[in-house]
Amino acid sequence: FTAPAHPETGLARQAIWLPGGAEGEAAWFNFFTGERLVGGQWRTIYGELEDIPVFARAGAIVPLAGEASWGSTENPTTLRVLLFPGADNRFELVEDDGETNAYLEGAYAVTVISQAWSVGECRLSVAPARGEASLLPAQREVQLWLRGVRAGELAAVKIDGVEISAGYRYDAATETMQFDPLVLRPENELLVVIRWPDGTPIHGRERGLETLRKFLR
Repeated sequence: FTAPAHPETGLARQAIWLPGGAEGEAAWFNFFTGERLVGGQWRTIYGELEDIPVFARAGAIVPLAGEASWGSTENPTTLRVLLFPGADNRFELVEDDGETNAYLEGAYAVTVISQAWSVGECRLSVAPARGEASLLPAQREVQLWLRGVRAGELAAVKIDGVEISAGYRYDAATETMQFDPLVLRPENELLVVIRWPDGTPIHGRERGLETLRKFLR
């Protein structure tokens, strides 16, 4: 936000353009709240000083590291991956030693994170690392957060094809399925299958009243 807050609402106002796209790719999600927005049009948004207007396109995959020590260049032992619904996608996470140019000679590891959608079902996967897996932590806690969806049924969680017991908690405010953290080694393959029996994974609830209450407050 680059304009001063309005004296009556205490909120700043900003007009933004959300690009459109091919069918199934014109949806956007507020990165923090999970609100679904339609692209191909201007939007007027309001916020406070601490708010950051960030929007993720449908299908976005965003890996985030855990808390790092000051000045550390080590690859994280905790990885939180935010995924947004509505389109198939894959993300290649490339990690090197964080200090040298050895990556130019191929000294790096690649971990592919993907999501695939069909009617009423989503399959999230983390593939085994390719390349210099020795650069990665011996084991890593992976937290998958699927944002902007209704609470679904956790059909299966498998590591290397073996089904394990796992669950999730649902944050209604951000419409996020937060799956139990899983500890993976670089060579492991993870598959999570979620289903929505009625075939409607995206909530898309009307948030006009919530916005109005924020203005009044």
